[in-house]
Amino acid sequence: MTTKADSSKAEKVESKEERNKKIIKEGTAALNDHDFDRLTSLMTDDAVENGDGSGHAVKGRDSINASMKKFFSSFPDFKGEDFRYYADGDNVVVTATYSGTFKKDMGKMKANGKSFKFQDADIFTLNDQGKITSHRYIQPDATMMSQISGMKK
Repeated sequence: MTTKADSSKAEKVESKEERNKKIIKEGTAALNDHDFDRLTSLMTDDAVENGDGSGHAVKGRDSINASMKKFFSSFPDFKGEDFRYYADGDNVVVTATYSGTFKKDMGKMKANGKSFKFQDADIFTLNDQGKITSHRYIQPDATMMSQISGMKK
């Protein structure tokens, strides 16, 4: 038997999840627009970008913004498509297909005009105020690197 209190709690969880999905949808739109200021405005000052976990985490909104600008300068046509959003409490999972072309040198790697395309799942955690506190993705960075370098994973 569902009580009025139980029903009210379920509505609050649902509205929080819908709010969180809306925030992440705004973030993915900003990502596709390459509007990093708009995207990072959705984050806390101390947000953490964990990547796939194989490298160093990027900490802080300003550092994340700078890191994204550097990456996107090498892949100016980077985009995501076929986004699907799933929320549970403070977490939103986004599945999508990402693609781009290596057009400008990235660190010691020389641009070669090769493209990548892969499916991924991104996991965002938001705080009670609706700000992103962390992001991670599950596709290994090696997937993209193997496609742009021609090396096997």
